[in-house]
Amino acid sequence: MIRNLVRHGKDVVQPTVLRVVSDDRVMKLADAFMTAPGRFRAAAGKAAEA
Repeated sequence: MIRNLVRHGKDVVQPTVLRVVSDDRVMKLADAFMTAPGRFRAAAGKAAEA
């Protein structure tokens, strides 16, 4: 069943999209975007302590 889902997913998603999503630069950008709020909160906490 899982193999069928994976196979169907590959048919639906175009190879170009897969290449973009698997690109390391895109992954780093997405990671930075997702973790930014937490880093800003941590920096604000450090600034408040100083």
